[in-house]
Order: sequence, then structure tokens, then C-alpha cells
Amino acid sequence: MAEKVTCDVCGSIYSFQAIKIPVRDKDSIECFVCDNRLKSWNGAKMWSAELLERHENHKPNPAE
Repeated sequence: MAEKVTCDVCGSIYSFQAIKIPVRDKDSIECFVCDNRLKSWNGAKMWSAELLERHENHKPNPAE
């Protein structure tokens, strides 16, 4: 089942798909637009992402 994820930084929308695998996988997926980490995992699943909508509405960093 696909999961829709929206990047907190730029607003790009992704479809994430999980694949069960027989071994542990530790990895992460970053936004293709702004490099924000969208998902990280450590388990018997591997995730893939498809960019559905590209946005570049970068929210200002409150630390700046």
C-alpha cells in the first residue's frame, strides 16, 4: 500500500512504497528538491519514493 508524504521544508509530495525483504536494511530517503530527510528505517522493509508533485515553497528556518 502506498503512503503519501509531504516534505516539511519545500512542500513536495511523494508516494512511498514499502517492500518486505528477508534481511535488515538501514537507510533513509531525502527529498529530491531540498535534501530534507523524509523517512529513515532500520528493519526488514525497504522503502522507495516517487515524486508526485514538485514544490519549492521553502519555509524559512526559524534558527536563522
